[in-house]
Amino acid sequence: MKYDEQFLLKAADRLEQKAREIIFMITVKFGLVAFGASLLGAEALSYFAGRKAGVPVGAIVFIATGVAIIGGILEGRSRAFDLRVQVNQLLALTEIERNTRKAAPDH
Repeated sequence: MKYDEQFLLKAADRLEQKAREIIFMITVKFGLVAFGASLLGAEALSYFAGRKAGVPVGAIVFIATGVAIIGGILEGRSRAFDLRVQVNQLLALTEIERNTRKAAPDH
């Protein structure tokens, strides 16, 4: 197989795009699950405590969802890290190849 710099650069672009998508999708998943779970939990707490207890359903849902979104961003970044390492390896390989070709004498 012949060396193809453009192929490596396209692969690096795809890996970087996938890393961004992973962060977004995990953040959305964490947020949606937390929103649903906290809404159900707050409603259950409100029901069992009695409506007169004044359980702040909105505040519970808002805080739990916010914390989950932050957790989703952190988890997404963690999962995307390996892909970004691969991107940097590909870019380093292309740079090594460029520098090697410049330094190599023509035959």
